Amino acid sequence: MPWDLFKRKDFSFIDSGYDSLIKKNYESAIAILERGVASSPSNPYPMFLLAVALIYTNNFAKAAVVLDQLQRIDPHYDPLLQLNAFLALKSAVKKEEAVNAYVAALEKNPADKELHRALKILEKNRDFESFQRNVKLHEFVIIPKPKKVHRKKLRKDFSSTRSVNLSKAKRDSFTGAAFIIIAIITVFFFAFAFFRFFDLRSFLQKENMERESSVADKVDLIELSGSGYGVINKINTEKTKEFYTSPDLVLEDFNRAKILLKKGNYNEGVVILNRIINSNASFVVKEKCEFLVRYVMEADDRAYEEIDIKELNLNPHLYRGASVMLKGKVANLSETKKGLSFSLMVDFDGSNFKGIAHVYAKKGVTLSNGNSVEVKGVFITGVGTDNVPYISAEEISLLK
Repeated sequence: MPWDLFKRKDFSFIDSGYDSLIKKNYESAIAILERGVASSPSNPYPMFLLAVALIYTNNFAKAAVVLDQLQRIDPHYDPLLQLNAFLALKSAVKKEEAVNAYVAALEKNPADKELHRALKILEKNRDFESFQRNVKLHEFVIIPKPKKVHRKKLRKDFSSTRSVNLSKAKRDSFTGAAFIIIAIITVFFFAFAFFRFFDLRSFLQKENMERESSVADKVDLIELSGSGYGVINKINTEKTKEFYTSPDLVLEDFNRAKILLKKGNYNEGVVILNRIINSNASFVVKEKCEFLVRYVMEADDRAYEEIDIKELNLNPHLYRGASVMLKGKVANLSETKKGLSFSLMVDFDGSNFKGIAHVYAKKGVTLSNGNSVEVKGVFITGVGTDNVPYISAEEISLLK
């Protein structure tokens, strides 16, 4: 039976998580979907549901981690494209930014009717600030039901099983027609590719020019003024790790973080931005801070700094995206499909160490348990029931 292809526990987690999400039991949905993600780490659907639930609870820092993971698994996943475009709309300073976000999403999936519908509504609206403030996630982002996702996979598996039972005569009858169709498609493909080549080349040239723009220009694009939102939530039902007593303090911190980023003091700026993200600041403020943190995480000119491991373990939410440098001894080394993972006993002196850091490294590094190493990488907050922070290693050097 095709149903046996699915793990019952994954199907249960997904169904239960979806039901809790639709019923607005967001905390329950998060707890359930985290297990679903852990049980099925390559399935984008429960990861998408988890990101939505986290956004509804204003847990933007954790939602960003989930979205980053989902982006790596399936960057063209339809619900993800819709959600990213919506978040860009909510954080846009001007209407043009929101329009560009939807156009970019449509470039990845031109057939998405929901993206087309949202773009038309956005273009026709004349009061962008009011529209931005009042538009809801469910109005522009379709949250598919679990059965649709599973049935799609089920039909695929069932059809492949059924095809095995086709007689040789039927298969032969399809061969000639299939060959002709493939030939026609190939001709059209190369013709289309030829005419699109120059458009693609100009697009890539433009993209490279944008990447070469200065840090100051990119940071200055993000402003809090003109959004029409309150800076902080006056009534905050959720307990936050950080708290601001006035909007002026948020604005002061935000502007100070921008100045630090423009000077290249990324780590100092990231700590301030993460403080805002994990506070009672409003949705739009957190989204703008999130954009800047992601920008720092992708920066090529980062400087790695030694940060006290005790501080990292005590306040991991403040250091997401920070570039850290730690020294210690390798333990619990294990290989994964994409590389290595190990525990780093930081500042190990032969008998004692200051703390533990979890490290993930890409393939190409040869290590053994007991090696003394220096790790340079980006500090990431964890996803899943354990929520363990880790370092995504960029460089690992053996120490004598």
